[in-house]
Amino acid sequence: MQNLAGKTAVVTGAASGMGKAFAERFARAGMNVVLADVEQPRLDDAVAAIRATGAQAIGVPTDVTDGAAVERLRDAAIDAFERVNVLCNNAGVAGGPASGDEWVLENEWRWVLEVNMWGVIHGHRAFLPHLVEGGDGVGVSCLCPGWVNTEIDRSERNRPEWASPGLDVEPTAEEEAIRAFVTDQLRSGMEPAAVADLVHDAIIANQFWIFTDQLRVESLGGRYEALVAGTNPPAFDRGG
Repeated sequence: MQNLAGKTAVVTGAASGMGKAFAERFARAGMNVVLADVEQPRLDDAVAAIRATGAQAIGVPTDVTDGAAVERLRDAAIDAFERVNVLCNNAGVAGGPASGDEWVLENEWRWVLEVNMWGVIHGHRAFLPHLVEGGDGVGVSCLCPGWVNTEIDRSERNRPEWASPGLDVEPTAEEEAIRAFVTDQLRSGMEPAAVADLVHDAIIANQFWIFTDQLRVESLGGRYEALVAGTNPPAFDRGG
């Protein structure tokens, strides 16, 4: 897609972090932007900020775990701008907070998979037929981010009540240290605006893989080499 001006992008998880940066970058490219998120106040602020630049933008409160809600997002985008040209399935969460046995809890697994996996599936199912009907072909880009300065370490702020039972255990000192490490890595990571530039350029170039750092590429290379050789992956330890 060589020219984005005048076209329309839909971005999920657009109230903050990378999603907000993607929406802002698309707006600067001359696109109409549809922002979707579960955080209504921050969504409203993000839309207002983009509109203040003179770009066309709307906000649609959307829970991507709900397939019907994602279909309503599609319909709202089409009603506002007639066609959708770019879908950015960005919404995602991280399991947490540290609580010792959180990953034993089914509700925690279910919440993360509902957002990170089913949110993407719902996006594909709702938008792909419309994109195909556009007649311009459908390109795909896959972002593989490393550490990026977002609030994904605070995902619990959006955890629904049904996913919360059992997560009220006080974290241990070791778990607190791990969480502090993750937060430090995120805060010193790449800025979302820089990632947005990579995504914008990849769409223009019809580039599939988008990596934010060389270390990510090297780690994948090590895994592939281990797979081909039939050896244990790097840093794998059976513990005795």
